[in-house]
Amino acid sequence: MGRQWHEIDYSGEGMTWEKQKGFYAPYEIDHFKSLACLEKFFKVESKLPYFKKIYKPKYPNALGN
Repeated sequence: MGRQWHEIDYSGEGMTWEKQKGFYAPYEIDHFKSLACLEKFFKVESKLPYFKKIYKPKYPNALGN
């Protein structure tokens, strides 16, 4: 959080910051430095299958699921 894409180390995860930036570009997530971008990011992430398994949200409906 609080970073640009190129500042994030994705080594060991089988992805690159360039690919991640490209994936999130349609959602207008171009950095992690603003609350607006973080809100957009978590809305997208909350729809992915692993999200609930990893983050285990205390209030699952808080993200509009």
